[in-house]
Amino acid sequence: MKKRKAIAIGVSILVVGVLVFLFHSIAIESGRQRTIAQKLETIPDFVFYQLCGTPYTQNCLNRQQAAVLIYFTSDCDFCIHKIRNIAQHLYGFSGTQLLFISPESIEAIEAFAKSKGLLHQPDVLFFQDRRHVFLTRFEVSSSPHTLVYDKNGNLLRRFAGQVLATTIIRVLQEND
Repeated sequence: MKKRKAIAIGVSILVVGVLVFLFHSIAIESGRQRTIAQKLETIPDFVFYQLCGTPYTQNCLNRQQAAVLIYFTSDCDFCIHKIRNIAQHLYGFSGTQLLFISPESIEAIEAFAKSKGLLHQPDVLFFQDRRHVFLTRFEVSSSPHTLVYDKNGNLLRRFAGQVLATTIIRVLQEND
């Protein structure tokens, strides 16, 4: 009888301990998500490199236009589909800066942009993230990743993974 009672008490303590740990973990993650959201409410400082090698910062953005930042890699199937979809709906992004950012070599980025017909399109810019700041500064853990900012630099929406161009265009139009 004493053995059963000891086991029951031990199991109860274990269950309570696991629950406390889970609630604590959820609270920490929730706080982290709030911190990320606050950090990204406006476009954070960054330095990316244009295909010609020139640095490009948040101060270079046209403040008369909304900005869509898209993190991608050229060997990512989701990225390829997403960028192809954006290229097909480019007309809907009129008056919007599209910034495509990749950690790959300038040559790889340029070849990719050219293959998608986006290399010399107005308001479509491709950048190299030499220092891999996008992942940490914009709290990104996967590609593709899209952040949509209005012309005042305020975050409208964040998309992890694949999203249709029409969805991004709708977000821009709703906040125009």
